[in-house]
Amino acid sequence: MVTYGIESNAEVRARNISHHEDGTRLEVITPGGTLVVHSRLKGRFNVYNWLAAMATALTLGVKLDVIPSAVETMEPVRGRMQLVEYGQPFRVVVDFAHTPNALRLTLETLREDCRERLIAVIGHPGGRDRQSRPQLGGVAAQLCDFFVIAGDDPYDEEPESILVEIAAGARAAGAIEGRDFVRISDRRMAFAEAFEYARPGDTVLLAGRGHLSQWVSRGHKTPFDDALVAGSLLWSFR
Repeated sequence: MVTYGIESNAEVRARNISHHEDGTRLEVITPGGTLVVHSRLKGRFNVYNWLAAMATALTLGVKLDVIPSAVETMEPVRGRMQLVEYGQPFRVVVDFAHTPNALRLTLETLREDCRERLIAVIGHPGGRDRQSRPQLGGVAAQLCDFFVIAGDDPYDEEPESILVEIAAGARAAGAIEGRDFVRISDRRMAFAEAFEYARPGDTVLLAGRGHLSQWVSRGHKTPFDDALVAGSLLWSFR
């Protein structure tokens, strides 16, 4: 058994972790020595993923000195902390975070290197855990400077009712609708609202759908990819 961790005194552990707009830098201590790696993948969860991968590789006999180059060449995963860049003066990130805990971790990670305000577009699909909806609103109220509650795949539910439940959690956490957040059921229009609100140096998170490419409503599927839709809107902000 080989242990890995961050705070714990594990055999493979990370220290001096720093998050940047283009990825993560970390120092890794192993039984065979210490190395510094630069990853294009962002987030504390990815630090744990890398530590697990390194521990496995070392156990299988991979040499320590080949690990940094392997880490650096790993492409970001589509829909997971995916940067959408079209020359706009603010940062746009697409992520699959669709549970309260995942949204919290994602927002906390983005806040670490957010130069100005943190803005988010959040939502929740129909036919899923309804108890999560007010919690999502509460997390956004606590961690965002401004957020838009937007439509997500409604499946067989009424889209507006989902937004109402999320908004209730936001208000319970102290957010004021119209000042701290707005509700827009049309997801494309919600993106546009967030981009219009953003200023140079801000970070805008488009949360909830990540890599998904189809919108599902009442059994009908239509194309909708958050990164592509965002890209089509961002041309005008160059």
